[in-house]
Order: sequence, then structure tokens, then C-alpha cells
Amino acid sequence: MGANNTEKAITNASRAAAGQQKVIENFDTQINRAAALASFHSHKSAAADESKVQLDLRILKPFNTQPDSFPVLSSDPLPTLDEVELDRWLNRHKTNLMLDAPMEHDDNDDDGRD
Repeated sequence: MGANNTEKAITNASRAAAGQQKVIENFDTQINRAAALASFHSHKSAAADESKVQLDLRILKPFNTQPDSFPVLSSDPLPTLDEVELDRWLNRHKTNLMLDAPMEHDDNDDDGRD
């Protein structure tokens, strides 16, 4: 369909497909053209691939769970958070953002924070 690939164009083309097929069949009949024999593509069996994947899965055992795979990772990262360092990091990045895209500030909007 190319650039005309819209829903309406696809719907119209789909509806016209049966009529187009009938026109082609009538034309072939009128010129005494023999119908083309359909050929099929050969397909390789997937059995060998499946057995290879199964063998790999048996060796790797990816679905076996191992307890304490990551013992040093905490489920809650907040107890180890350095709030002072985080605040410095945020302020530094806010400053960098302001240098790249400065915004006008009113003196009345100052909330007392730096």
C-alpha cells in the first residue's frame, strides 16, 4: 500500500480482493490460460532444534531458584541513603539544568530554600 497505508485504504483493498480474484479468473478463462499449479514451500522439521534447546535447558537449569543469590543487597535502600550527599547531588544538577535552560524567577516565589 506504500504511503496510502491507512485504515480506510486497507479496508477498501480487502473488500475489493474477492472481486479482483473473480476478474482475474474470468480473464484467464477468456484467453484459455491454464490455471497455475500451486506449489508449497518445504519446511524443515523443528524437532532437532527443540531437542537441542531442551538439552541446553537441562544443563543450565535456569528455573532452579538459589536462595540468597544476592545476600548483600538490601530490600530497602533507604537506611543506607546519605541524605546530605543526595541533597548536594540534586542541587548540583538543578544548577546545571538552570545553566542549560534558564528560567525567569520572581523574587516573591522564593520559599527560603537554596
